[in-house]
Parts: sequence; structure tokens; C-alpha cells
Amino acid sequence: MNMDSTILFKTVNKNHYMYDIRHSILFNSHPILESIYSYVKEEGKEGNEIELILTHDYPDYSLDEIKYYIKKFHFLSGSDMFDKISTGEIIFGGVAPETIEKDVNNIDNILFQVTGNCNLSCKYCCYGDMYIDDSSQKPMTREIINKIFEFMLPKWESSANLSYNNPIVIGFYGGEPLLNFSLISYIMSCCKKLETKKLRFVYSMTTNALLLDKYMKTLADNDVSLLISLDGNKTHNQLRVDKKGKESFERIYRNIKLLQTTYPEYFERKVKFNSVLSKYSNAMEVHDFIKNEFGKFPLMDSISPHMLDEEKSNEFNDLYQPYIEPQELTKEKGTQSSVFKRLSMFFYYQLNNSYKHYTDIIYGKAQTQRKLPTGTCLPFQIKMFITADGQILACERIGLQYVLGTITDRVNINYNNIAELYTRYFSHIQKQCSNCYSISSCSQCLFQLPLKEDGLHLCPYMHGKKEYQIYLADMFGKLEEMPELFTNINKMIKA
Repeated sequence: MNMDSTILFKTVNKNHYMYDIRHSILFNSHPILESIYSYVKEEGKEGNEIELILTHDYPDYSLDEIKYYIKKFHFLSGSDMFDKISTGEIIFGGVAPETIEKDVNNIDNILFQVTGNCNLSCKYCCYGDMYIDDSSQKPMTREIINKIFEFMLPKWESSANLSYNNPIVIGFYGGEPLLNFSLISYIMSCCKKLETKKLRFVYSMTTNALLLDKYMKTLADNDVSLLISLDGNKTHNQLRVDKKGKESFERIYRNIKLLQTTYPEYFERKVKFNSVLSKYSNAMEVHDFIKNEFGKFPLMDSISPHMLDEEKSNEFNDLYQPYIEPQELTKEKGTQSSVFKRLSMFFYYQLNNSYKHYTDIIYGKAQTQRKLPTGTCLPFQIKMFITADGQILACERIGLQYVLGTITDRVNINYNNIAELYTRYFSHIQKQCSNCYSISSCSQCLFQLPLKEDGLHLCPYMHGKKEYQIYLADMFGKLEEMPELFTNINKMIKA
């Protein structure tokens, strides 16, 4: 499909911009320039006719000024601005087996679901009764751990591993991982035996903190990065109940405070919070509670609609609360705000005056780089997730219908099969992406899109030109209102 390469938009502050997809450039534009674009590209007018119309439309401007903007328009047109662009210039749908093998050789993040069991029954849990889930409730075994390390150690030590002295993150996930603390201790002991000058391990864990008082010394001694699930105060947190349906807030709050007072330096460096919004909470209230009580800015998200049981849709809709970040919260969170992250990713990927690596400054960077459709990570590019029963997935957010390998008497990963699977998915979704103006900036994970009857994905989030103009206007309108975000973005060089 061909679509307009240049998008014209206006923010709420009545500032006019042009963003060109082909050249990845953004600049202020004068309303006269936009009028010329409209008359030439949309209405087919030309020559003296345009001068006469513009003189009438902009009586405060002289004919020489009008001619200046016409000349500017033609200069930009001669530089391939305002033309159509083929989506084939932007995306492609193929994945090579060699790419997947390279990413496996360079895995620096392995997440173990050490148990499928949990001591809570949170109403919105992705393993709960609102969702379609076939995950195992069994604890993970030492055999699975041994097989993974046997598989990965030769790769970490080989020349195929391109990282130099980067630590490998070993993550513990559940259920509630502290229910299988003996396995966690075993994994850390294995890592200590494997460590060399070039092979180092660090640890992370997602926990509901109900057992934190029992194991916090070991966690602090091993400098484990903790992500604690807490939805705010007692009212906000009321969907997080135990197996008997009793509230969990008081016990969790007491344990977190105990950790904070017993290991204050560790708590400051290594503890973060994650909160799920519901009808009982909003972003500002949750943020204020966790900031005031623990000195932290929580990560926040809405209840996930992914893999929802259709029969539970009314219950889901009743509980659902969208994440809306008020400007006050954006200013307070700064570089941790969702607005900043969205803007920084746009600058990083969509503008040619930002750089992905220091060498780009010296040698320049490609004007146009084709990318895979959607924002889906390539398999094993970010991490490897191992379920409690030995199934291998790309990450913990992906359903079990997307298993990429298994662990039996050995690790079974077929690079060719995975490449064919991803190529099929990408090639199919590419047809839908070709109608979408967010094609270059999409962050949607393919595997969290609804499935059609043929097992392929359907994207309900496509942006036409008008929707993309609204998206850009909203994003840069926020940047105008909070220019300090722009200052921080321009300090970043990602390498």
C-alpha cells in the first residue's frame, strides 16, 4: 500500500508541525505551508491560482511572503517530501533461523517460573478464573534447571556470545516464587559455581511479599532485585485476596515495612513496585500512597484483556480501570512517566536527529531502516521464559499456545521451526500493517492480539491518517506543555 509520507498536524496550543515518515524528520511548519500542501496535493491546484487563493486567505501577508512559502514548498517537494511512501520501504515479514540462533547464543536474561502455585487468589490474575489458562500448578524441578544450564553454559562461554562481561539476569517468577524458595536457593548456588571472571549472574524476582519476612535476609544478601506487587492502600488492594478470600493488605504492608526498616540501603537500591488499577483505584491515588509510604514511583497498568474468557467479560468490564496519567503525575515522574517513555521511543526510532549507538554519530546512520511489523520482540532477543513444567517461551506475557521449545531429557529448540512460525505470523500481520500509519512506531505485541479462526492474528488498533495526526498532536502537545521532558530526551544517547 502507498500512503502519504508527510503528516501535517496541529497541537492544542495551535502550533503546526510536519512529520515525514520516509526521512524521519519533524519540524515546525507555517499554516501557509499547510494550505499550499492542501491546495496542491489534495485539490490539484497550481501556479498563479494558488498565489491568488493564498493572498485572499492570508491578507496580512505580502505577495513576496506568499511566494516565499510556495518556493519553500517546492524545495521540500524536490527532496521527496509530500510524496507517497510504500509500506514495503518500512517493514518486511521474514525471520531467519540464524537470527534466532544468534539470539539464543546471546541470551542474558532467563526467567524461571519456579512454581505455578500462589498463596493469593487475585481476582484479575492472568492465571485466575477470568482467563483461559492451561498452566501447570506444579513446582519446577532441579532437573529442568540443570538442563537449562547444561544447554546455555557452552553458548555463554563460546565466541558466538558477543557480550563482554555483561551480567546474566536470572529471574524468579510464579505463581508466588517464594513458595519454592528451596529451588531458588539451588539456582543461586548453581550460578555461584558457574561464575568466572567473564561469567557473572544477578538476580530478580516478582513477589506478592506475603512470605517476605521469612526470606528477606537471603534476598538482601544476594542483592536480588525485587518487584513487589501492591495495588496501593487497603481500598485499592482489595482484589488481592488469599485462598480463603481474606484481604492480604495488612500482612503485605507489614512485611514491606519490615524489609524497608531492616535493610534500608538494599530497599532503596533494589525494590520496585508494580500496581494494577481497578475500579477501586486511580493512578494518582496509587502513586501518592506508594511514594509517601515507601519513597517509590510504582509501575502501573490496567487489568489485562489478553486471553480473557469471554464468559467473564462482564466481570472484567466491571473491574477495569484504564491507566490515565494526569499531567501532574507526568511532571512528578519525569523520565519514569509513560508520556516520557512514549516520546523517547519516538525520538529514538522515528527521528534522524537521535542516535541508537555512539558510532552513528561518527559514521552517520541509515535514513530508512526496514523493521518487522508490530512491536513484537524477536524470539529470545530479550529473554527466555521457562515454565514450571519445562516449556520454553519468549517471555512471561505470552500464552502457552506460543511455546517455542520444551525441556525433556534435553533442551529442544528448533530454530527452523521457530523462524517459519514467526515468518508466517509476521507475513500475515504485515498485510494489516500496510494500512496503518503507526507502522513505524507500533509497540503492540503480536501475541497479545486476538486470534481469528484460522489461528492468525487480527489487529484492532490500526491508525488511519486522521488517527495518526491525533496521536502526534497529542504527544507533541504534551511535550509543549512540559518542555523539561524534551531537555531530558535530548540528554539520551542509547548504546
